[in-house]
Amino acid sequence: MKPLHVRLRCLVSRYREGRTSVIESGHTVLIGWNDRSLGFIEQISIARQDYGGGIICVLVEKGSEEIERKFLSQTTKRDMKGTRVIFRTGEPQSLACLKLVGIATARSVVLMSSGDDPRVADANTLRILIALRVAGLQPDSYIVAEGAWETELS
Repeated sequence: MKPLHVRLRCLVSRYREGRTSVIESGHTVLIGWNDRSLGFIEQISIARQDYGGGIICVLVEKGSEEIERKFLSQTTKRDMKGTRVIFRTGEPQSLACLKLVGIATARSVVLMSSGDDPRVADANTLRILIALRVAGLQPDSYIVAEGAWETELS
């Protein structure tokens, strides 16, 4: 058995890396990160301010610590209007990672498009939508997905 200080150090390390489970309900899960994500979080914060704020859990594939640092440097507590933002790292198509962000108890899910190739980004969005259903997202939860591929309709 490991000494207590070693176990605590491991737990703190997992927390900093965004590898611990989110124990929330009625929250918004934001999957992916792009240049529009900060504006989206600010808009959700404004919308939820009359309710004392909300909880947004952000799931990114890698670099959640760096994204969280940038986020904190660009926002203030006043900007957030009572909303808490939690960052987690994981593969958005993985059932284990979707459970990590409490997908089964989420009120809403937003998929942010990311990647250089719009077709690949949209294909990944479709894969995540399928994974959400398998991971136990409630049927009455809201899903908003950002598309990347633009085409003219005639």
